[in-house]
Amino acid sequence: MSFGSRLKAFREEIPLKQDEMAEKLKMKVDRYRTYEQDTREPKFEVLSQFVVLGADLHWLLTGNPSPSITTKLENPSPSPQLPPSGSKDPPVPSTELLKQQIELLKQQIELLKKDNGHLKAQLASQQEQIKDLRELTVAQKDHSDTQKEVIRLLKEQQAAHRSTPTKQYAPVAQSHS
Repeated sequence: MSFGSRLKAFREEIPLKQDEMAEKLKMKVDRYRTYEQDTREPKFEVLSQFVVLGADLHWLLTGNPSPSITTKLENPSPSPQLPPSGSKDPPVPSTELLKQQIELLKQQIELLKKDNGHLKAQLASQQEQIKDLRELTVAQKDHSDTQKEVIRLLKEQQAAHRSTPTKQYAPVAQSHS
């Protein structure tokens, strides 16, 4: 499931239409659609607005629930209430809730850094494989060039053979003594 798919699932869970979500985020609906269509990645400011609306940032970014979510399920705290869909004002979370969300964001950033290390190792491995494949491709090209050169030389030799005149020997006269 891609970021855009998870974002759409979150929006539908609230439940909001795309234009309503764009309005809450104070952006044009076309821009919001690009996030759901995975043609554009939101900046940090937009991601933080998703969190204010109740999204689990770690889940949105990775598809894995945040480890802190399990803790929250065991010790639930009140979540911000969204205003009725007719209201144009975004919810105003309490200072304590904002502090909790900041702490969650910090934890999620740390988790992403750890995940990033794993991804860097995978990337390094893939880059090494690409390097090996390039070397193999060069070797195959060199082999192919050598084969072409051998074929060219054989053809040249055949052509030289054909163009070399063969000497015609005159029959030796037999002497009758």
